[in-house]
Amino acid sequence: MANTFIYKDRITFGEFYHLYLQLRSDSVLFQAYTRMTSETFDYILEIITPEFDLQTANFQEPISIEKRLLVTIR
Repeated sequence: MANTFIYKDRITFGEFYHLYLQLRSDSVLFQAYTRMTSETFDYILEIITPEFDLQTANFQEPISIEKRLLVTIR
């Protein structure tokens, strides 16, 4: 039961959702973390979005493209 609670609240308390906003607000920190500028990240995101955009299923929402890209390049 505790795992269900954690899963449902990951958008509010999850590391990605806090870290990503901090990284996006500081260009130097973003470049240090991702080894690319935020403009380059956005460019790659724009290119891959049509190929990897997933629809919401009945029981769970797919992992966002931003999160998948950030995890991949990290």
